[in-house]
Amino acid sequence: LTQHYPPERFGDLPTRWVNFYNPNDVLGYPLQFLNDAYDRAVEDRHVTVGNWRTSWNPLSHMDYWGDEKVVTPIVEGIVQLYNTVNAPQT
Repeated sequence: LTQHYPPERFGDLPTRWVNFYNPNDVLGYPLQFLNDAYDRAVEDRHVTVGNWRTSWNPLSHMDYWGDEKVVTPIVEGIVQLYNTVNAPQT
């Protein structure tokens, strides 16, 4: 992002890495424990996604994008970033 939105013009952009994972999803894992760099860079967020048939097994991997607990924070982050880069320059 800094290539397109240089810090000297836009300041620090409101970006963050949120890792959503369901413990029952073998394709999704918490990342913060891997090392100090991940611990500083990532916010692991445990979510239970899916319905009674999928939330307890690897099929839950297909349900992240339809879950409000995942989609809402992503949308809020995009809106915040959009508002920052499109704010009137002083």
